[in-house]
Amino acid sequence: MHLGGRLFDDLFYRWYCDLNPGKEEELRQNGDDFFVRVYHCREWKEKFSQFMAKGTKKPFAYVLGEYGKVTGITWDDFLDRARRYVPTESFVRFQAESGSPLPERLTNGKTDLLRWFQDSLESGLKDARIDIRDIHVIALAGGSCQWSFIGEYCREILQNEHFFRSNQPYATIANGLAVLPALERDFERKKEELEQKLPTFLQTINEGISRELGQARSRIVSKILVELYDGKIRPILLDFRGRGGTVAKLEADIGREAKSFEPRINGIVEEEIVGGMHALFGMVLDNVRKWLKENDLRMGEVERHDGFSAGKIDLGRLDPKVAKSIVDVVNTIVGTIIVIVIANICGGGGTALLLGGPLGLLLGTVIGVAVAILAVSVGKEKATEMAKSFTIPSNVSPIPGTRVNPLNAILTDNRVASCRTDMAKDLTRKLEESSGGILREVESRVDRLVRDEIARLSIVNIR
Repeated sequence: MHLGGRLFDDLFYRWYCDLNPGKEEELRQNGDDFFVRVYHCREWKEKFSQFMAKGTKKPFAYVLGEYGKVTGITWDDFLDRARRYVPTESFVRFQAESGSPLPERLTNGKTDLLRWFQDSLESGLKDARIDIRDIHVIALAGGSCQWSFIGEYCREILQNEHFFRSNQPYATIANGLAVLPALERDFERKKEELEQKLPTFLQTINEGISRELGQARSRIVSKILVELYDGKIRPILLDFRGRGGTVAKLEADIGREAKSFEPRINGIVEEEIVGGMHALFGMVLDNVRKWLKENDLRMGEVERHDGFSAGKIDLGRLDPKVAKSIVDVVNTIVGTIIVIVIANICGGGGTALLLGGPLGLLLGTVIGVAVAILAVSVGKEKATEMAKSFTIPSNVSPIPGTRVNPLNAILTDNRVASCRTDMAKDLTRKLEESSGGILREVESRVDRLVRDEIARLSIVNIR
């Protein structure tokens, strides 16, 4: 992030020109404006900050070599100029010619450079996805670290009192520049190793994704069976077995319960998929963190994540693009699975479940009982037409003086339980058949997420 060092250099250059009328044009014509601004005014700035670090009451004076001197420079003057800074023409021109034009905010009137520093620090932390809770110690180095407002703003923005200034600010920068090439080479080597290991790592992650989706499917099917079959359909079947009635009414009762269960399907899928997928992406990010750690790198934003053990992920702590990617894929999965489940349970006004699958076979057997009873009096062909509207009695007298319930032989406890088992298998199979696209989508998102994390690494991520 750029915190405004060059802007303060130019502030002192304007100050010099204001104290020496006509100098700016003279320097420009002689071609000395760049040298005075970048060298002399930067030196003046650094010396001034050192002087004021000892106390802000006394005025300061400085000699700019052959270009004259400045006297009576006070801290209050500096603050006043810093809060109404306007860049010089030579600085604007130099930045434009070097391919880094100043932002419109700086060239469109006066700018408060102290506020600029605050905004740059805050936006830099945000862009780098650095959570201030992960900052333990603040080290201030370089000439500008001696400005008193630097420490004040760091305390305020970073909410941290643990900071120190180097007693050799320039030597610290020099030492850093000396080791920088070695750090960069080491980082590039580590990054190349990551790229080589990436396919194996992603394969391990994808196996975890497949397991999580499989477990989520099992939980969805289990909840649907407990709440819909055990809680609603089974009681209807048992009541029909005990009291008899028409197959048409039995179908209508089951269809009505299935249709009324549709909103709950949405809830079940969201409960299992949203929580499961957030846990999944939490697992992915946690594994990325561990993987980077094994390779002597770190991923700061999840270095201290307290939500993984609870199966949650705090989307607010992630890069907005990553968070949106997770939300999008979770919503896609939820919508897809809801459609699959509803189509197989509530589709066609409640008939999909009845006319196909295990329960349909069970009701087909019940219809067979009605046909058998009717066939005695009206014939088999007519009995088939009348079967659904025929009231099957709960007891008949096949032999004078005896009473039996024909439905007891069809809707046995074992057969009702077996129907539940077959429904579980049927729904699980259909979800598995339809999950291939979901799995590929999640794997694709995870692949991009991991590759993006690697692409965002820099030498600051070296442990």
